[in-house]
Amino acid sequence: MKDPITSTSALRWEGQNGLTNGQIQFAGYKLEKGTIPTDWTPAPEDVQSDISQVKHTADGISNFVRDSSGNISSDFQTALSKTSIITGSTLASSIQQQTATQITSALTDNNGKIISLINQDSSGVQISGKNIVLDGNTTVTGTFWAKQVNAIKVDASYIKVGTLNGSLINITNINANNIVSGAISGANLNINLNTGQVQFQKGRINSSDYKIDVNMDEKYISTADSDTRVLLKGGQMQFIQPSILDLQSSPYFQITNNGGASAIARGASLIGRDNITIANRANANNVFDNPFSKETFSGLYTGYDGRRWSSTKVGGAERGVLISGGAETTWNYINASPFIYVGAGNANGTSGWGNRIHIHAEFLHAQTVNQQTNSHAANVYVSSDGALLRSSSATKYKTNIEHETDSIQGDQLLTIDPATWNDKFESEQLERYHETGVEPERQINMEGKRYYGIIAEDLVKAGLEELVTRNEETDEVEGVEYSKIGVALIPIVRDLRNKLNEQAVEIERLKDKIK
Repeated sequence: MKDPITSTSALRWEGQNGLTNGQIQFAGYKLEKGTIPTDWTPAPEDVQSDISQVKHTADGISNFVRDSSGNISSDFQTALSKTSIITGSTLASSIQQQTATQITSALTDNNGKIISLINQDSSGVQISGKNIVLDGNTTVTGTFWAKQVNAIKVDASYIKVGTLNGSLINITNINANNIVSGAISGANLNINLNTGQVQFQKGRINSSDYKIDVNMDEKYISTADSDTRVLLKGGQMQFIQPSILDLQSSPYFQITNNGGASAIARGASLIGRDNITIANRANANNVFDNPFSKETFSGLYTGYDGRRWSSTKVGGAERGVLISGGAETTWNYINASPFIYVGAGNANGTSGWGNRIHIHAEFLHAQTVNQQTNSHAANVYVSSDGALLRSSSATKYKTNIEHETDSIQGDQLLTIDPATWNDKFESEQLERYHETGVEPERQINMEGKRYYGIIAEDLVKAGLEELVTRNEETDEVEGVEYSKIGVALIPIVRDLRNKLNEQAVEIERLKDKIK
Protein backbone atom coordinates (compact mmCIF):
# COMPACT_ATOMS: atom_id res chain seq x y z
CA MET A 1 0.00 0.00 0.00
CA LYS A 2 1.23 3.46 -0.85
CA ASP A 3 -0.65 5.36 1.87
CA PRO A 4 -0.63 4.37 5.52
CA ILE A 5 -3.89 3.72 7.15
CA THR A 6 -4.95 6.67 9.20
CA SER A 7 -7.65 7.19 11.71
CA THR A 8 -9.58 9.16 9.21
CA SER A 9 -9.41 6.36 6.67
CA ALA A 10 -12.11 3.77 6.44
CA LEU A 11 -11.15 0.09 6.37
CA ARG A 12 -13.23 -2.16 4.14
CA TRP A 13 -12.73 -5.79 3.28
CA GLU A 14 -14.16 -8.25 0.92
CA GLY A 15 -13.78 -11.96 0.98
CA GLN A 16 -14.40 -14.83 3.28
CA ASN A 17 -13.78 -15.00 7.04
CA GLY A 18 -14.30 -17.43 9.75
CA LEU A 19 -13.56 -18.13 13.42
CA THR A 20 -11.55 -21.28 13.92
CA ASN A 21 -10.17 -22.36 17.30
CA GLY A 22 -10.63 -18.83 18.59
CA GLN A 23 -8.70 -17.39 15.71
CA ILE A 24 -10.03 -15.13 12.96
CA GLN A 25 -9.10 -16.45 9.49
CA PHE A 26 -9.22 -14.34 6.36
CA ALA A 27 -9.24 -15.64 2.82
CA GLY A 28 -9.53 -13.69 -0.43
CA TYR A 29 -9.74 -10.32 1.28
CA LYS A 30 -8.87 -7.08 -0.42
CA LEU A 31 -7.97 -3.90 1.53
CA GLU A 32 -8.78 -0.59 -0.14
CA LYS A 33 -8.51 3.05 0.89
CA GLY A 34 -11.43 5.33 0.47
CA THR A 35 -15.17 4.98 0.33
CA ILE A 36 -15.60 3.92 -3.32
CA PRO A 37 -14.90 0.19 -3.93
CA THR A 38 -13.45 -1.12 -7.19
CA ASP A 39 -14.49 -4.36 -8.99
CA TRP A 40 -13.30 -7.44 -7.26
CA THR A 41 -10.88 -9.60 -9.21
CA PRO A 42 -9.41 -12.86 -8.06
CA ALA A 43 -5.75 -13.40 -7.71
CA PRO A 44 -4.06 -14.97 -10.76
CA GLU A 45 -3.31 -18.16 -8.92
CA ASP A 46 -6.98 -18.44 -7.97
CA VAL A 47 -8.08 -17.89 -11.67
CA GLN A 48 -5.89 -20.74 -12.91
CA SER A 49 -7.38 -22.98 -10.27
CA ASP A 50 -10.93 -22.07 -11.37
CA ILE A 51 -10.10 -22.66 -15.07
CA SER A 52 -8.71 -26.02 -14.16
CA GLN A 53 -11.88 -26.87 -12.34
CA VAL A 54 -14.07 -25.68 -15.30
CA LYS A 55 -11.99 -27.65 -17.79
CA HIS A 56 -12.23 -30.68 -15.59
CA THR A 57 -15.99 -30.24 -15.42
CA ALA A 58 -16.29 -29.76 -19.27
CA ASP A 59 -14.17 -32.84 -19.94
CA GLY A 60 -16.36 -34.81 -17.63
CA ILE A 61 -19.49 -33.57 -19.37
CA SER A 62 -17.97 -34.41 -22.78
CA ASN A 63 -17.11 -37.91 -21.64
CA PHE A 64 -20.62 -38.24 -20.26
CA VAL A 65 -22.31 -37.03 -23.46
CA ARG A 66 -20.20 -38.98 -26.01
CA ASP A 67 -18.43 -42.32 -25.79
CA SER A 68 -14.93 -43.16 -27.02
CA SER A 69 -16.21 -43.48 -30.61
CA GLY A 70 -17.72 -40.00 -30.64
CA ASN A 71 -21.31 -41.26 -30.51
CA ILE A 72 -23.96 -40.10 -28.00
CA SER A 73 -23.43 -42.22 -24.91
CA SER A 74 -26.15 -44.42 -23.49
CA ASP A 75 -25.81 -42.63 -20.11
CA PHE A 76 -26.58 -39.26 -21.69
CA GLN A 77 -29.52 -40.75 -23.61
CA THR A 78 -30.87 -42.20 -20.34
CA ALA A 79 -30.47 -38.86 -18.62
CA LEU A 80 -32.35 -37.05 -21.40
CA SER A 81 -35.18 -39.53 -21.19
CA LYS A 82 -35.64 -38.84 -17.48
CA THR A 83 -36.95 -35.32 -17.88
CA SER A 84 -38.69 -35.58 -14.54
CA ILE A 85 -35.35 -34.72 -12.97
CA ILE A 86 -35.79 -31.06 -13.92
CA THR A 87 -39.57 -30.93 -14.02
CA GLY A 88 -40.83 -28.47 -11.44
CA SER A 89 -37.31 -27.47 -10.47
CA THR A 90 -35.96 -23.94 -10.38
CA LEU A 91 -34.05 -24.64 -13.63
CA ALA A 92 -37.22 -25.76 -15.34
CA SER A 93 -39.09 -22.73 -14.17
CA SER A 94 -36.28 -20.54 -15.40
CA ILE A 95 -36.44 -22.08 -18.90
CA GLN A 96 -40.22 -21.83 -19.04
CA GLN A 97 -40.11 -18.17 -18.12
CA GLN A 98 -37.76 -17.32 -20.99
CA THR A 99 -40.38 -17.62 -23.74
CA ALA A 100 -39.62 -14.18 -25.13
CA THR A 101 -35.86 -14.49 -24.91
CA GLN A 102 -33.31 -16.43 -26.94
CA ILE A 103 -31.74 -19.66 -25.70
CA THR A 104 -28.66 -20.56 -27.71
CA SER A 105 -26.13 -23.36 -27.42
CA ALA A 106 -23.17 -23.16 -29.82
CA LEU A 107 -19.79 -24.86 -30.35
CA THR A 108 -16.96 -22.94 -32.00
CA ASP A 109 -13.57 -23.90 -33.40
CA ASN A 110 -10.22 -22.42 -32.39
CA ASN A 111 -10.91 -19.36 -34.53
CA GLY A 112 -14.23 -18.67 -32.90
CA LYS A 113 -16.28 -19.86 -35.90
CA ILE A 114 -19.52 -21.60 -34.99
CA ILE A 115 -19.43 -25.23 -36.16
CA SER A 116 -22.73 -26.35 -34.63
CA LEU A 117 -25.66 -24.47 -33.15
CA ILE A 118 -28.96 -25.01 -31.38
CA ASN A 119 -30.96 -21.80 -31.15
CA GLN A 120 -34.40 -21.34 -29.63
CA ASP A 121 -36.32 -18.09 -29.78
CA SER A 122 -39.85 -16.88 -30.40
CA SER A 123 -39.63 -17.80 -34.12
CA GLY A 124 -38.83 -21.46 -33.48
CA VAL A 125 -35.84 -23.77 -33.18
CA GLN A 126 -32.77 -23.70 -35.40
CA ILE A 127 -30.30 -26.60 -35.54
CA SER A 128 -27.19 -25.87 -37.59
CA GLY A 129 -24.15 -27.98 -38.38
CA LYS A 130 -22.14 -29.46 -41.20
CA ASN A 131 -23.74 -32.88 -40.64
CA ILE A 132 -26.94 -33.39 -38.63
CA VAL A 133 -27.91 -37.00 -37.92
CA LEU A 134 -31.41 -37.92 -36.80
CA ASP A 135 -30.89 -41.53 -35.80
CA GLY A 136 -34.36 -42.92 -35.18
CA ASN A 137 -37.96 -42.60 -36.27
CA THR A 138 -38.69 -38.93 -36.98
CA THR A 139 -42.17 -37.47 -37.31
CA VAL A 140 -42.87 -34.06 -38.81
CA THR A 141 -46.42 -32.90 -38.10
CA GLY A 142 -46.12 -29.54 -39.80
CA THR A 143 -44.83 -28.38 -43.18
CA PHE A 144 -41.43 -29.90 -44.01
CA TRP A 145 -39.19 -28.03 -46.43
CA ALA A 146 -35.74 -29.10 -47.64
CA LYS A 147 -33.50 -27.49 -50.22
CA GLN A 148 -32.14 -30.88 -51.23
CA VAL A 149 -33.25 -34.38 -50.17
CA ASN A 150 -31.33 -37.59 -50.81
CA ALA A 151 -33.74 -40.32 -49.71
CA ILE A 152 -33.02 -44.02 -49.81
CA LYS A 153 -36.70 -44.90 -49.62
CA VAL A 154 -39.76 -42.68 -50.09
CA ASP A 155 -43.32 -43.91 -49.53
CA ALA A 156 -45.03 -42.32 -52.56
CA SER A 157 -48.48 -43.23 -51.22
CA TYR A 158 -48.26 -40.15 -48.98
CA ILE A 159 -47.57 -37.80 -51.92
CA LYS A 160 -51.15 -36.66 -52.48
CA VAL A 161 -51.12 -33.31 -54.22
CA GLY A 162 -48.77 -30.84 -55.88
CA THR A 163 -46.46 -30.95 -58.88
CA LEU A 164 -43.13 -32.66 -59.42
CA ASN A 165 -41.31 -30.17 -61.65
CA GLY A 166 -39.05 -32.06 -64.02
CA SER A 167 -36.78 -29.03 -64.41
CA LEU A 168 -36.09 -29.03 -60.68
CA ILE A 169 -36.03 -32.75 -59.83
CA ASN A 170 -34.02 -35.67 -61.11
CA ILE A 171 -35.27 -39.10 -60.07
CA THR A 172 -33.36 -42.27 -60.95
CA ASN A 173 -34.17 -45.96 -60.55
CA ILE A 174 -37.95 -45.53 -60.64
CA ASN A 175 -39.83 -48.83 -60.67
CA ALA A 176 -42.09 -48.39 -63.70
CA ASN A 177 -44.31 -51.25 -62.54
CA ASN A 178 -45.75 -48.87 -59.95
CA ILE A 179 -46.79 -46.26 -62.54
CA VAL A 180 -50.16 -47.76 -63.44
CA SER A 181 -52.55 -44.90 -64.18
CA GLY A 182 -52.86 -41.25 -65.02
CA ALA A 183 -51.07 -39.29 -67.73
CA ILE A 184 -47.46 -38.29 -68.29
CA SER A 185 -47.83 -34.91 -69.92
CA GLY A 186 -45.54 -32.23 -71.27
CA ALA A 187 -45.68 -29.36 -73.72
CA ASN A 188 -45.13 -31.67 -76.71
CA LEU A 189 -45.85 -35.16 -75.37
CA ASN A 190 -48.79 -36.75 -73.60
CA ILE A 191 -48.91 -40.43 -72.59
CA ASN A 192 -52.26 -41.46 -71.11
CA LEU A 193 -51.88 -44.71 -69.20
CA ASN A 194 -55.65 -45.08 -68.82
CA THR A 195 -56.66 -44.83 -72.51
CA GLY A 196 -53.38 -45.89 -74.10
CA GLN A 197 -53.31 -42.75 -76.22
CA VAL A 198 -49.91 -41.22 -77.01
CA GLN A 199 -49.78 -37.75 -78.56
CA PHE A 200 -46.69 -36.07 -79.99
CA GLN A 201 -46.48 -32.44 -80.99
CA LYS A 202 -42.77 -32.20 -81.61
CA GLY A 203 -39.68 -34.30 -81.18
CA ARG A 204 -38.07 -37.41 -82.56
CA ILE A 205 -37.79 -41.08 -81.62
CA ASN A 206 -34.90 -42.86 -83.30
CA SER A 207 -32.34 -45.58 -82.80
CA SER A 208 -28.70 -44.58 -82.54
CA ASP A 209 -28.07 -45.66 -86.16
CA TYR A 210 -31.35 -44.06 -87.44
CA LYS A 211 -32.53 -47.37 -88.87
CA ILE A 212 -35.74 -46.74 -86.92
CA ASP A 213 -36.78 -43.10 -87.03
CA VAL A 214 -40.02 -41.27 -86.12
CA ASN A 215 -39.64 -37.54 -86.69
CA MET A 216 -42.56 -35.34 -85.67
CA ASP A 217 -40.93 -32.11 -86.87
CA GLU A 218 -40.26 -33.44 -90.41
CA LYS A 219 -43.45 -35.55 -90.33
CA TYR A 220 -42.12 -38.93 -91.43
CA ILE A 221 -41.72 -42.50 -90.22
CA SER A 222 -38.94 -44.68 -91.61
CA THR A 223 -37.14 -47.97 -91.13
CA ALA A 224 -34.04 -49.14 -92.94
CA ASP A 225 -31.61 -51.98 -93.44
CA SER A 226 -28.25 -52.03 -95.21
CA ASP A 227 -29.86 -51.84 -98.69
CA THR A 228 -33.15 -49.95 -98.52
CA ARG A 229 -35.06 -47.44 -96.43
CA VAL A 230 -38.87 -47.45 -96.30
CA LEU A 231 -40.11 -43.88 -95.84
CA LEU A 232 -43.69 -42.81 -95.04
CA LYS A 233 -44.03 -39.10 -95.72
CA GLY A 234 -46.33 -36.69 -97.51
CA GLY A 235 -49.11 -39.24 -98.13
CA GLN A 236 -46.90 -41.77 -99.88
CA MET A 237 -44.52 -44.65 -99.24
CA GLN A 238 -41.11 -44.77 -100.89
CA PHE A 239 -38.34 -47.36 -100.96
CA ILE A 240 -35.10 -45.36 -101.23
CA GLN A 241 -31.39 -45.48 -100.40
CA PRO A 242 -30.81 -46.34 -96.73
CA SER A 243 -28.88 -43.13 -96.00
CA ILE A 244 -31.65 -40.76 -97.24
CA LEU A 245 -34.38 -39.36 -94.99
CA ASP A 246 -36.50 -37.45 -97.51
CA LEU A 247 -38.74 -38.13 -100.52
CA GLN A 248 -36.98 -38.74 -103.83
CA SER A 249 -38.04 -38.00 -107.40
CA SER A 250 -36.89 -41.43 -108.57
CA PRO A 251 -37.17 -43.95 -105.71
CA TYR A 252 -36.73 -47.69 -106.09
CA PHE A 253 -40.46 -48.11 -105.52
CA GLN A 254 -43.31 -45.90 -104.39
CA ILE A 255 -46.96 -46.17 -103.42
CA THR A 256 -48.79 -42.89 -103.88
CA ASN A 257 -52.19 -41.38 -104.64
CA ASN A 258 -50.75 -38.98 -107.21
CA GLY A 259 -51.55 -41.33 -110.09
CA GLY A 260 -54.82 -42.21 -111.74
CA ALA A 261 -56.60 -41.76 -115.00
CA SER A 262 -56.38 -37.97 -114.82
CA ALA A 263 -55.34 -35.10 -112.59
CA ILE A 264 -58.94 -34.84 -111.41
CA ALA A 265 -59.60 -38.53 -110.77
CA ARG A 266 -56.94 -39.37 -108.22
CA GLY A 267 -56.07 -42.98 -107.54
CA ALA A 268 -53.42 -45.17 -105.98
CA SER A 269 -50.30 -45.93 -107.99
CA LEU A 270 -47.62 -48.57 -107.49
CA ILE A 271 -44.55 -47.41 -109.41
CA GLY A 272 -41.17 -49.11 -109.76
CA ARG A 273 -38.20 -47.12 -110.99
CA ASP A 274 -36.96 -49.76 -113.46
CA ASN A 275 -39.52 -52.54 -113.23
CA ILE A 276 -42.20 -53.93 -111.00
CA THR A 277 -43.25 -57.49 -110.25
CA ILE A 278 -46.40 -58.56 -108.46
CA ALA A 279 -46.19 -62.25 -107.70
CA ASN A 280 -46.37 -64.85 -104.99
CA ARG A 281 -43.27 -66.24 -103.31
CA ALA A 282 -43.43 -69.62 -105.04
CA ASN A 283 -43.81 -68.24 -108.59
CA ALA A 284 -41.85 -64.96 -108.64
CA ASN A 285 -38.82 -66.15 -110.65
CA ASN A 286 -38.24 -66.82 -114.36
CA VAL A 287 -40.39 -63.92 -115.45
CA PHE A 288 -39.15 -64.23 -119.03
CA ASP A 289 -38.12 -67.85 -119.31
CA ASN A 290 -38.37 -69.68 -122.61
CA PRO A 291 -41.95 -69.25 -123.92
CA PHE A 292 -41.82 -72.76 -125.37
CA SER A 293 -41.26 -74.34 -121.98
CA LYS A 294 -43.60 -74.90 -119.09
CA GLU A 295 -44.66 -71.61 -117.51
CA THR A 296 -43.51 -71.18 -113.89
CA PHE A 297 -44.12 -67.45 -113.33
CA SER A 298 -47.44 -66.43 -111.80
CA GLY A 299 -48.12 -62.73 -111.50
CA LEU A 300 -47.66 -59.42 -113.31
CA TYR A 301 -44.38 -58.00 -114.59
CA THR A 302 -43.60 -54.82 -116.49
CA GLY A 303 -40.50 -52.72 -117.00
CA TYR A 304 -36.81 -52.79 -117.86
CA ASP A 305 -34.95 -56.09 -117.60
CA GLY A 306 -31.43 -54.63 -117.56
CA ARG A 307 -31.00 -54.68 -121.34
CA ARG A 308 -34.21 -53.32 -122.80
CA TRP A 309 -37.78 -52.39 -122.01
CA SER A 310 -39.64 -55.70 -121.98
CA SER A 311 -43.18 -56.68 -122.84
CA THR A 312 -45.66 -56.67 -120.01
CA LYS A 313 -46.31 -60.21 -118.92
CA VAL A 314 -49.23 -61.83 -117.11
CA GLY A 315 -48.36 -65.34 -116.04
CA GLY A 316 -50.36 -68.06 -114.34
CA ALA A 317 -47.74 -70.79 -114.05
CA GLU A 318 -49.19 -74.23 -114.80
CA ARG A 319 -52.50 -73.24 -113.20
CA GLY A 320 -53.52 -70.84 -115.96
CA VAL A 321 -54.72 -67.25 -116.25
CA LEU A 322 -58.37 -66.23 -116.04
CA ILE A 323 -59.57 -62.85 -117.35
CA SER A 324 -63.20 -62.18 -116.49
CA GLY A 325 -65.66 -59.31 -116.58
CA GLY A 326 -68.81 -57.89 -118.10
CA ALA A 327 -72.54 -58.62 -117.93
CA GLU A 328 -73.88 -62.11 -117.51
CA THR A 329 -74.41 -64.21 -120.63
CA THR A 330 -77.71 -66.04 -121.04
CA TRP A 331 -77.34 -68.10 -124.19
CA ASN A 332 -75.58 -71.10 -122.69
CA TYR A 333 -76.03 -73.39 -119.74
CA ILE A 334 -73.26 -71.44 -118.01
CA ASN A 335 -74.70 -68.05 -117.07
CA ALA A 336 -71.53 -66.16 -116.32
CA SER A 337 -69.74 -62.97 -117.25
CA PRO A 338 -67.55 -63.22 -120.35
CA PHE A 339 -64.10 -64.64 -119.64
CA ILE A 340 -60.96 -65.86 -121.33
CA TYR A 341 -59.29 -68.82 -119.66
CA VAL A 342 -55.71 -69.37 -120.77
CA GLY A 343 -54.85 -72.86 -119.58
CA ALA A 344 -58.41 -74.20 -119.35
CA GLY A 345 -58.74 -77.89 -118.56
CA ASN A 346 -61.84 -78.54 -120.70
CA ALA A 347 -63.93 -77.11 -123.53
CA ASN A 348 -66.36 -75.43 -121.14
CA GLY A 349 -63.66 -73.47 -119.34
CA THR A 350 -64.79 -74.72 -115.93
CA SER A 351 -61.35 -75.86 -114.76
CA GLY A 352 -57.70 -74.97 -115.07
CA TRP A 353 -54.41 -76.82 -115.23
CA GLY A 354 -55.09 -77.56 -118.92
CA ASN A 355 -53.80 -76.72 -122.38
CA ARG A 356 -56.77 -74.89 -123.90
CA ILE A 357 -57.75 -71.26 -124.39
CA HIS A 358 -61.44 -70.95 -123.69
CA ILE A 359 -63.46 -67.86 -124.63
CA HIS A 360 -66.88 -67.51 -123.08
CA ALA A 361 -68.94 -64.63 -124.44
CA GLU A 362 -72.17 -63.75 -126.16
CA PHE A 363 -70.17 -62.82 -129.26
CA LEU A 364 -66.54 -62.99 -130.23
CA HIS A 365 -65.47 -60.05 -132.35
CA ALA A 366 -62.33 -59.71 -134.40
CA GLN A 367 -62.97 -56.74 -136.66
CA THR A 368 -59.61 -56.91 -138.41
CA VAL A 369 -60.46 -60.47 -139.58
CA ASN A 370 -63.30 -58.99 -141.59
CA GLN A 371 -61.10 -56.24 -142.97
CA GLN A 372 -58.18 -58.43 -144.08
CA THR A 373 -58.91 -60.56 -147.18
CA ASN A 374 -57.23 -63.10 -149.48
CA SER A 375 -58.12 -65.40 -152.39
CA HIS A 376 -58.22 -68.71 -150.55
CA ALA A 377 -61.37 -70.68 -149.99
CA ALA A 378 -62.85 -70.94 -146.51
CA ASN A 379 -60.85 -73.40 -144.47
CA VAL A 380 -62.09 -72.95 -140.88
CA TYR A 381 -64.71 -75.08 -139.23
CA VAL A 382 -66.40 -74.21 -135.93
CA SER A 383 -67.22 -77.36 -133.99
CA SER A 384 -70.26 -77.68 -131.75
CA ASP A 385 -68.15 -76.97 -128.64
CA GLY A 386 -66.82 -73.77 -130.20
CA ALA A 387 -63.41 -75.08 -131.20
CA LEU A 388 -61.94 -73.45 -134.32
CA LEU A 389 -60.60 -76.11 -136.66
CA ARG A 390 -58.88 -75.77 -140.01
CA SER A 391 -60.67 -77.73 -142.71
CA SER A 392 -58.18 -79.94 -144.58
CA SER A 393 -58.39 -82.27 -147.60
CA ALA A 394 -54.94 -83.78 -148.01
CA THR A 395 -54.45 -87.53 -147.81
CA LYS A 396 -52.12 -87.12 -144.82
CA TYR A 397 -55.09 -85.96 -142.72
CA LYS A 398 -57.36 -88.91 -143.76
CA THR A 399 -57.62 -92.67 -143.32
CA ASN A 400 -59.79 -95.48 -144.81
CA ILE A 401 -60.41 -93.56 -148.03
CA GLU A 402 -63.15 -94.99 -150.37
CA HIS A 403 -64.08 -93.33 -153.68
CA GLU A 404 -67.73 -93.01 -154.67
CA THR A 405 -68.55 -93.42 -158.40
CA ASP A 406 -72.31 -93.67 -158.38
CA SER A 407 -74.67 -90.72 -158.37
CA ILE A 408 -76.95 -91.81 -155.54
CA GLN A 409 -76.22 -88.79 -153.30
CA GLY A 410 -76.50 -86.52 -156.30
CA ASP A 411 -79.84 -88.02 -157.35
CA GLN A 412 -81.13 -87.67 -153.77
CA LEU A 413 -79.85 -84.11 -153.64
CA LEU A 414 -81.85 -83.28 -156.73
CA THR A 415 -84.98 -84.20 -154.84
CA ILE A 416 -84.41 -81.29 -152.43
CA ASP A 417 -86.12 -78.01 -153.10
CA PRO A 418 -84.16 -74.87 -152.29
CA ALA A 419 -85.72 -72.50 -149.77
CA THR A 420 -85.66 -68.86 -148.64
CA TRP A 421 -86.08 -67.58 -145.05
CA ASN A 422 -85.58 -64.76 -142.57
CA ASP A 423 -82.86 -65.19 -139.95
CA LYS A 424 -84.50 -65.75 -136.58
CA PHE A 425 -82.00 -63.67 -134.57
CA GLU A 426 -82.27 -60.75 -136.98
CA SER A 427 -86.05 -60.91 -136.94
CA GLU A 428 -86.17 -60.81 -133.15
CA GLN A 429 -83.71 -57.94 -133.02
CA LEU A 430 -85.67 -55.97 -135.65
CA GLU A 431 -88.95 -56.59 -133.86
CA ARG A 432 -87.50 -55.35 -130.56
CA TYR A 433 -85.97 -52.37 -132.32
CA HIS A 434 -89.29 -51.37 -133.89
CA GLU A 435 -91.16 -51.82 -130.58
CA THR A 436 -88.70 -50.33 -128.06
CA GLY A 437 -86.02 -48.61 -130.11
CA VAL A 438 -83.27 -50.80 -128.61
CA GLU A 439 -80.36 -51.21 -131.01
CA PRO A 440 -79.49 -54.77 -132.14
CA GLU A 441 -76.82 -56.55 -130.13
CA ARG A 442 -74.67 -56.87 -133.25
CA GLN A 443 -74.66 -55.46 -136.74
CA ILE A 444 -77.47 -56.96 -138.87
CA ASN A 445 -79.36 -56.24 -142.06
CA MET A 446 -82.04 -53.78 -141.04
CA GLU A 447 -84.23 -54.42 -144.16
CA GLY A 448 -85.46 -57.88 -143.20
CA LYS A 449 -83.27 -59.69 -145.73
CA ARG A 450 -84.36 -63.16 -146.94
CA TYR A 451 -81.67 -65.80 -147.22
CA TYR A 452 -81.44 -68.56 -149.88
CA GLY A 453 -80.24 -72.11 -149.33
CA ILE A 454 -81.15 -75.60 -148.21
CA ILE A 455 -82.87 -76.66 -145.00
CA ALA A 456 -80.75 -79.16 -143.10
CA GLU A 457 -83.72 -81.24 -141.99
CA ASP A 458 -84.71 -81.67 -145.70
CA LEU A 459 -81.34 -83.26 -146.36
CA VAL A 460 -81.89 -85.65 -143.45
CA LYS A 461 -85.28 -86.66 -144.90
CA ALA A 462 -83.63 -87.29 -148.29
CA GLY A 463 -81.07 -89.60 -146.64
CA LEU A 464 -78.22 -87.17 -147.12
CA GLU A 465 -76.82 -87.35 -143.58
CA GLU A 466 -73.34 -86.77 -144.94
CA LEU A 467 -74.30 -83.22 -145.88
CA VAL A 468 -75.48 -82.00 -142.44
CA THR A 469 -73.74 -81.13 -139.16
CA ARG A 470 -74.98 -82.19 -135.73
CA ASN A 471 -74.24 -81.22 -132.14
CA GLU A 472 -71.93 -83.92 -130.90
CA GLU A 473 -73.40 -83.83 -127.40
CA THR A 474 -77.15 -83.53 -128.15
CA ASP A 475 -77.12 -84.98 -131.70
CA GLU A 476 -79.37 -82.14 -132.83
CA VAL A 477 -79.12 -81.04 -136.46
CA GLU A 478 -77.20 -77.79 -136.67
CA GLY A 479 -76.33 -76.96 -140.28
CA VAL A 480 -75.56 -77.86 -143.89
CA GLU A 481 -72.12 -78.59 -145.23
CA TYR A 482 -72.55 -76.48 -148.36
CA SER A 483 -68.99 -77.14 -149.50
CA LYS A 484 -69.91 -80.80 -150.07
CA ILE A 485 -73.11 -80.26 -152.06
CA GLY A 486 -71.12 -79.68 -155.24
CA VAL A 487 -69.15 -82.87 -154.54
CA ALA A 488 -72.40 -84.91 -154.38
CA LEU A 489 -73.35 -83.63 -157.84
CA ILE A 490 -70.05 -84.71 -159.48
CA PRO A 491 -71.29 -88.18 -160.58
CA ILE A 492 -74.42 -86.64 -162.14
CA VAL A 493 -72.45 -83.95 -163.90
CA ARG A 494 -70.02 -86.60 -165.14
CA ASP A 495 -72.90 -88.76 -166.49
CA LEU A 496 -74.39 -85.74 -168.20
CA ARG A 497 -71.03 -84.87 -169.69
CA ASN A 498 -70.58 -88.44 -171.00
CA LYS A 499 -74.06 -88.42 -172.51
CA LEU A 500 -73.38 -85.08 -174.14
CA ASN A 501 -70.18 -86.44 -175.56
CA GLU A 502 -71.98 -89.51 -176.92
CA GLN A 503 -74.68 -87.32 -178.42
CA ALA A 504 -72.07 -85.10 -180.01
CA VAL A 505 -70.43 -88.14 -181.65
CA GLU A 506 -73.79 -89.41 -182.89
CA ILE A 507 -74.67 -86.03 -184.32
CA GLU A 508 -71.39 -85.91 -186.20
CA ARG A 509 -72.00 -89.45 -187.56
CA LEU A 510 -75.48 -88.51 -188.75
CA LYS A 511 -74.12 -85.38 -190.43
CA ASP A 512 -71.61 -87.48 -192.38
CA LYS A 513 -74.31 -89.91 -193.42
CA ILE A 514 -76.53 -87.16 -194.81
CA LYS A 515 -73.70 -85.92 -196.96
